[in-house]
Amino acid sequence: MIVDLSSADKWTLFGVDVRKLLQGWWTELSRSVPVSVKLLFVRQPARVVIACRGEQYALIADVEERGSEIAVLDRGALEQYPPGYLAPQLEEIDRNSAAGLEVDLLLEPSWLLRHRLELPLQLESNLRQSIAYQLSRLTPFSEADLFYDVVVRERDPGNRKIRVELVAAPRSRVEPLLREMNRVCARDIDRLTTADLGPAANLLGRRRTRFRPNLNFWLLLALIGCLALLAVTPLMVKQVGAQEQKTAIRELQQSVGELVRQKNAIESDGRLLAYVIDRRLQSPRVAVLVNQLSELVPDGIYLTHLALSKGRVRLTGQGSNVVGLIDIVNGSAFMEDAKFDSTVSRNPRTGLDQFSIGARVVGARPE
Repeated sequence: MIVDLSSADKWTLFGVDVRKLLQGWWTELSRSVPVSVKLLFVRQPARVVIACRGEQYALIADVEERGSEIAVLDRGALEQYPPGYLAPQLEEIDRNSAAGLEVDLLLEPSWLLRHRLELPLQLESNLRQSIAYQLSRLTPFSEADLFYDVVVRERDPGNRKIRVELVAAPRSRVEPLLREMNRVCARDIDRLTTADLGPAANLLGRRRTRFRPNLNFWLLLALIGCLALLAVTPLMVKQVGAQEQKTAIRELQQSVGELVRQKNAIESDGRLLAYVIDRRLQSPRVAVLVNQLSELVPDGIYLTHLALSKGRVRLTGQGSNVVGLIDIVNGSAFMEDAKFDSTVSRNPRTGLDQFSIGARVVGARPE
């Protein structure tokens, strides 16, 4: 499996741009890890370059080692070579490579415009775009008229600066050559660069980070995953335990709250029941009062209304000789402090005295 981190628009996982993360990680790894160590985990693609040698273009393989010339093209007669002329040699190298093939076209130094600059360190992640706005000032051309790239030459973390080199070539000069090379190779040139910069630059603007992980890479990845899992597991267990404790405490609080509400309700009901019982014990029933009044009130006196409220009884009626009724009521075992609530008046139609007597119920609490 060949992974090309520049071919995907965006890989996202939980809102994180994984492609950008991997590119940054791979770039930093490439800078800091020696090639010999890097090759323990990653198979590098085979690299073939097309370089100008006088009046010829040479196709050179094994560039990273001794370099062997496998084909030669006449510089002045490229259009005479048939399409795919170099395809057999390139396909054979691609088949024998564990990580594929990349083809570089090396530009002649006389075709290049080069310019050194010092920039803020934070621009390193977006150098091409940062320089694009300045191309018309740094060169006689606009961005649309150039193949270009920006290469970091030196980093100064202390001053948060980077020293970079702008490398550019006019499209009008390079495009015809690029078109012919694509034709005779039967594939697109992967990298447009120079002999001194090599894979560090690509004037085509593509950043191709292609690699094929080997067994060591996957073993290392599995080891890192296991270590990460071992580190995270106690935290996850602790978090789950804490969550379970919070749930148990919340359920216990709800149970206690319910018990408190039940206790308060029982106490409230108990107080109400005690109050009712107390009032029942201390206040005679209306039936008892009526029964005794029927025995005490003499003939000729008629009770028309009896009301019991807040420990007092009110008797309303009519009859003759009602003045003595006060003593009769006070002589009751259940009533005392009897007196007329209003003046006794004579009903002219019946000739009877109308009265209203109020008395306190014996044993009743005053409200």
